[in-house]
Amino acid sequence: MVPVSMPRRHSEVIKFLRDALAADAVGVPKLDAMGHAAGLLGERQRITQAKLFRRAKRSLGIRSRRDGFGVGGGWAWQLPRGSEGPDA
Repeated sequence: MVPVSMPRRHSEVIKFLRDALAADAVGVPKLDAMGHAAGLLGERQRITQAKLFRRAKRSLGIRSRRDGFGVGGGWAWQLPRGSEGPDA
């Protein structure tokens, strides 16, 4: 397996997040599953702890939003309204 360069990997994560969040906010557990399926996260890695995803989240201006409370609650990521982020 050939290692993927950091800038290329970062651009893959940016594209992944833009595509995943284009329509609406997505729950963090679902983003985790999507990231694993896309091969962008390691086996035990979580999207909220992966440096590339945190960097991409910040550069796109993605916001964490509380999605419900109590047992059924969780967190979702959402792109800013009317914007694809500064790296568009």
